[in-house]
Amino acid sequence: FLERTAKIQWGIMVCVYGLSHAPALLLLEFPNYAGRGAFLLFFLVMVAACAQIVQEATSRRLRSRPTARLIDRSFSGRAWAAGALAGALLGAALYWITPFKPPQALALAFIAGGAGTLGDLVMRALKKDAGVAWWGNASAVTGAVGLLDRIAPLAFAAPIFFHSVRWYFKV
Repeated sequence: FLERTAKIQWGIMVCVYGLSHAPALLLLEFPNYAGRGAFLLFFLVMVAACAQIVQEATSRRLRSRPTARLIDRSFSGRAWAAGALAGALLGAALYWITPFKPPQALALAFIAGGAGTLGDLVMRALKKDAGVAWWGNASAVTGAVGLLDRIAPLAFAAPIFFHSVRWYFKV
């Protein structure tokens, strides 16, 4: 009973609590930015996706020592940094669709991209703990084999990004 309840609770935390922060970006009210909250959501989705793709591609190319060998043999600190940096650079390039200045967009995108790729690692750990079998190389780009693999970075990046924006800009 407790094991099933814990699995349901974690599923709700990830899929409801984590993902609910993404559309909550639409509710933030910045001065001179009314009605453009969808661009913040687009910014977050693009940064999290870019960071995940670059992290996965870099980890396959570098073949460096894995950071968490028992969870994922391809996740390394250098690949994480490359993914977070790529997300940050994309965020800085997309600053014009947000209420942020370029350095602010760079920093917030780095936070979102880094949190997203770490969230992907957490989801892999949870799947491994639950006994989900490895499905092989189902996707050549992201390594994702299902819907949860594709939204895990966003589910972990959304709350971090949302609260970082609210804290920094006091909105």
